[in-house]
Amino acid sequence: MLFDSLMLHAVVTDLRGRLVGRRITRVFQTSRAQTVLEVRASEPPGQLVLSACPTFGRIHLDDEWEPNPTVSFPLGAVLQRWLRSAVIADIEQRGFDRAVRISFANARALGPQSRCVLVLETMGRLSNALLTDADGVILEAVTNVTRDRNRYRQ
Repeated sequence: MLFDSLMLHAVVTDLRGRLVGRRITRVFQTSRAQTVLEVRASEPPGQLVLSACPTFGRIHLDDEWEPNPTVSFPLGAVLQRWLRSAVIADIEQRGFDRAVRISFANARALGPQSRCVLVLETMGRLSNALLTDADGVILEAVTNVTRDRNRYRQ
C-alpha cells in the first residue's frame, strides 16, 4: 500500500482522536527502524507502530507485536527513558508533509513538566525517526546524518 501524504493525513487524524491523552506503558524496538509504543487504552489495539523503514515507512495501530530481548538499539534505550509513562499530548502533521510529530508530556522519570517530541519522517530512503526535547534539540535518531554524508540534511 502506498503511504503517501494523503494516507498519512488520514491516519494522523484518526490517531489524534484515539490516542491524545493516553499514557505510554511500554516502549520497544522490533528492528533498527521500527519502534512500538504500547498505549494504555480502553479498547484494543493498544500498540502504536512507528516505522522509518526505507521501503515501508508507516505509522499505524496494532496489537500483535512482542518485544524481542535480543534487539537493542540506541534509539530504543533513549525512547524507553524519555517516553515510559509519558502522556501523548498531540499528534500532528504540518500541511501535507510526510512527517508526523507526536508530542509527549509528563514522563514520570523526568518530572511532571517534562516535554519531548517524537518525529517520524516517512520519505523513502530518507526516512527517519528522531526524538527531540522541548527546545528542539535532537536526543537520538534512527539514522544519524553527518555533514560529511549529506550537507543538505542538517
